Amino acid sequence: MFLSWNIRTVHGFTTLYCHVHTHNTDIVLLQEVFVRRAQFHTPKLLPGYAMYFSPILNGLIIYIKQSLQHKQVKTSRDEVTQDQLLQLNVADSHIHLCNIYGHKQTMKREHLPNPADKSILHMGNIN
Repeated sequence: MFLSWNIRTVHGFTTLYCHVHTHNTDIVLLQEVFVRRAQFHTPKLLPGYAMYFSPILNGLIIYIKQSLQHKQVKTSRDEVTQDQLLQLNVADSHIHLCNIYGHKQTMKREHLPNPADKSILHMGNIN
């Protein structure tokens, strides 16, 4: 099960924690976490999940169950178009998950993975 959520604040983590464990969520993609790396520590970690954090712009986080075979492919460093790309290995194939946050007026689409590639799921928030 996937969850993509523009959480808009660190205060939503209690609700997130309850949702993830109630629904046995496998992968969580968060946008606008408004957390700086120095503040991101133990209370925000989810037991049993790997975490990938990007502090650029308003912040992105991907949580993925540690039992799922995966690897981080890329994290953007662009101040306008923020994205994270994760490869999830499934059987003899793989799926790419792209967590996105940006503004449709200024977003640099050329920075995002090509949506024509059928192995990519784009999720997130484009204002």
